[in-house]
Amino acid sequence: MAETSPNEAVHVRHNPFDDPPRQRSKGVTIAIALSIAVHAALGVYLWKTRFEPKYKEYSDEVTDVAIIKPVPPPPPPPPPPAPPAPERMEVVCEFTPGSARTSNICKARLDEVGLRMKQEPDSTAQVIGYADGATGSQSANQRVAEQRAEAVKNYLVTRHGIDPSRITTEGQVTDRLAAVVILTIP
Repeated sequence: MAETSPNEAVHVRHNPFDDPPRQRSKGVTIAIALSIAVHAALGVYLWKTRFEPKYKEYSDEVTDVAIIKPVPPPPPPPPPPAPPAPERMEVVCEFTPGSARTSNICKARLDEVGLRMKQEPDSTAQVIGYADGATGSQSANQRVAEQRAEAVKNYLVTRHGIDPSRITTEGQVTDRLAAVVILTIP
């Protein structure tokens, strides 16, 4: 510690917290309680007279509050439409008894089939040749029925250039004298 001369004054600060605690007098305690009560009463008075009317005024300006419900999710999209059923076109060519020669009327009808098969490259044709089983043997009638189906197929292949793999043939012995072309377009 530094030495001080008797002429120098030493300044020491007094810390009130270093003093031992003192008892308050009853009068001071009453004064503090009274001060708190007065301040509380003043606060209530100011709230009632000044702040509450303004608070109510502002709260009245708030319009009705709408409760917004969450929007339900949209319904799922409808399923895609079913693919269309394959289109079928049926053409009947009449033949004279015992013959597999195509007539001009038959060729005109087959021209419609050939043009449609060119327009629709995925289409296929089934040719069913029929023969009348009333006359002749079963094997001869079966041969005529198959020849009629082949005659129709050959016309479509040679006249219209249709791929022969797209045309199937079969012969049936029935009571008809015709060949039926069933064109299927996917």
